Amino acid sequence: MNKEIAKEFFSQYFKVVNGANSAFTVNTSIQNFSISNSLNPDNQNVNLEMKIEVIKNGQVILSKIYKKEAPGIVIFTGLRLSPTEMTIRKLQKGILSIYEQDFKQDLLKALAEQN
Repeated sequence: MNKEIAKEFFSQYFKVVNGANSAFTVNTSIQNFSISNSLNPDNQNVNLEMKIEVIKNGQVILSKIYKKEAPGIVIFTGLRLSPTEMTIRKLQKGILSIYEQDFKQDLLKALAEQN
């Protein structure tokens, strides 16, 4: 899931290339993912921790652990989604939120400092 979301995110801003001649390399991994249960399965909190590392010219220019919590909110009240589907949707939104709201600013700053 992380790989597909990262691919979509980066394709919006960069040309994705495989190989040694790429401008920089990004390694991402989900370090921790937990669900806090409640009495209502549609109202679970999803906690996410991701490590993102950016390497340019063989040097790490950014290495950070990002944390996000997707609070227990029923996303689609008209649809009867199972708790598993709700949890997956919250995880997807959490991952994308880290890339869009937190990582993007850090990446741009790290790349600017390299130039």
